[in-house]
Amino acid sequence: MESAIESDEQKSLDTKFSHEGAKSSAQSGVVVYILDLPSNINDNIRLANLIQSRMEKSLQITPIMIKCYSKLNAGFIYVHDNQIKNRLVDEIKQLALDPIEGTSLISFRDKIEIISYIVIDKTNEKKNVILPKADEILKRWIQINHGERTSSCDQVNIQFPNIYRIVSTSFDDSIAVMSNPDFLINKLLAHVYVGAQCRYFEDLPKSITKEQLEMAICDLLGIKILPPFSLHIELNKQTSNACIIAADTARQCATRDVLYLDGKSILIKDNLAFRLLLYPLNEVHDNNDILNQKIFDGQAKIIEQRRDKLILEISNKEVYDECLRFGVLRIGTKPILIIENYIPLHDPEELEIDADVWYDSEMIHYKPDIMQFIANLDHPIFRYKWNADAWLQQFQKAKSSNFTTDAHSDLSSDQTRHLLQMTVMLNTIGAIRKKVYLINDQQIKLNLDSKLKTIV
Repeated sequence: MESAIESDEQKSLDTKFSHEGAKSSAQSGVVVYILDLPSNINDNIRLANLIQSRMEKSLQITPIMIKCYSKLNAGFIYVHDNQIKNRLVDEIKQLALDPIEGTSLISFRDKIEIISYIVIDKTNEKKNVILPKADEILKRWIQINHGERTSSCDQVNIQFPNIYRIVSTSFDDSIAVMSNPDFLINKLLAHVYVGAQCRYFEDLPKSITKEQLEMAICDLLGIKILPPFSLHIELNKQTSNACIIAADTARQCATRDVLYLDGKSILIKDNLAFRLLLYPLNEVHDNNDILNQKIFDGQAKIIEQRRDKLILEISNKEVYDECLRFGVLRIGTKPILIIENYIPLHDPEELEIDADVWYDSEMIHYKPDIMQFIANLDHPIFRYKWNADAWLQQFQKAKSSNFTTDAHSDLSSDQTRHLLQMTVMLNTIGAIRKKVYLINDQQIKLNLDSKLKTIV
């Protein structure tokens, strides 16, 4: 059945059927766009017949023609006049394709906006690859599609800098991209997920893999294997968050609220948490007083306080945007607090000492001597979280008789082991300075004797 549907879609593309082409066959009609097509029906002809039947029975409207593109999550209708169009767009607005349950609501619009997601492939690229800016992506999109009817392009989230959201106002552009979804930009390979949905997972287990997430999503949808390029999973190990781009069959998972992973429920979110950083706190500032300020409108809660910094989570995006717009908080005559967007990637205390953060990127540039760090106690190495498994993996690798990697090409096995030992000492110094260390994600406070002195 699926192959027959895909064959029909391909024939439609081969004959270059488009919104412009359909116009000639319905010149006397007026176009109305359909959005939010149900993700569980892939047969475009069945969808069109279902919509026509519901329009005739429920609305007493007989359209001239209906064309659906399930992969775009959109379609269009030709009706007889502007009066019918205005009734659909301005009065009716939505129609339930399942009248009993009142579900599968499609929307009628006078303009089309097709949301797609562009993913830059970083699999075989170096860690310090320079990703294109959103305006570069937009220019390349227009260049490829020979059009100018695209309204916007932006990065979905700073935690996932290789994923972009693009909004196209051209049906023809989107249909063309369906037949050729890959392109190069700045010598990087990009893939377009047309008509896709974007969702997020937060606070995932540290050991989670992309493969485990994909298997959990397959279980959620009741299928064994997802079609190629119907799902992209981008995992940020440092923040324990993931971004999924779901197209085609996988788009159904975007309508669910919860994913089950090893028996535990994980929320499927439209957005990552809105978090703010307030600083510098001092003894005159009271946390409850801060939360009760009008600017937060009762939508703030404290995530953590670190010395002179306070991390807040805001439950309302409008409140969050308003806080960032002002950028400061004054409480009476107390010193002003700066308000900034909190980004875990920019916070050393959110990062673990692993290959990406330290061993393969920073450590190799230093000599195995802690004195070079003692002169700068603000160095991030003193604030990183300890990861025993990552350290042990590096140490076992250095002991191996065939020790050789690109990152350590200029270092001997002995030099690497000395650097790893230095890393342990630096982390210990950091724990003593913070008077706290972590074991299995639990904070253990150090009760240090104030009379003790550390001699280096």
